[in-house]
Amino acid sequence: MPGDTVQIIKQEVFVNRKSIPFPFAVKIDRNNRMEDGVPEKGIFPPDSSWNKDNYGPIVVPRKGDLIDLNPQNAQLWKSIIDRELGKNTLSAEGTVITIEGKPVHGYTLTKDYYFVLGDNRENSMDSRYWGFVPEDMIIGSAFMVYWSWDPYVPNRKIYNISEPIRFERLFKIIK
Repeated sequence: MPGDTVQIIKQEVFVNRKSIPFPFAVKIDRNNRMEDGVPEKGIFPPDSSWNKDNYGPIVVPRKGDLIDLNPQNAQLWKSIIDRELGKNTLSAEGTVITIEGKPVHGYTLTKDYYFVLGDNRENSMDSRYWGFVPEDMIIGSAFMVYWSWDPYVPNRKIYNISEPIRFERLFKIIK
């Protein structure tokens, strides 16, 4: 959520330093974990020493946050500022940072942002790779469980097609 601090330590997710339990059907390979401090190519933000299994801490931006801009962090904030203003507007040349051609030292965010994390973490392209999602890009919300399948039903029971279906969860309204 906007303003939260997100961190992943040895594949375990923490929000505001509180451990978040693994979802029921999360897919994580505990035997093939990346070590802390080993940078992974493509991780957001660029030039961090983070990887998919050891990430952050990073604070999720929120509307009204004042971002101190400098040559070291301009690239981190460029995509967000450009997206907020609707065009390629932030530039960094030497020690001068400009927005729409005017020198600046900071920027106040106009939108809330979210950190999105997939439940198939080994194969999810999520906020660890492409950064924060602005609130106006979230176009829906879940309101009902339409279908529920138990992925842990042994193969020998597959012949009974109804065995893995969790009927008690079908069409349940999400509160």
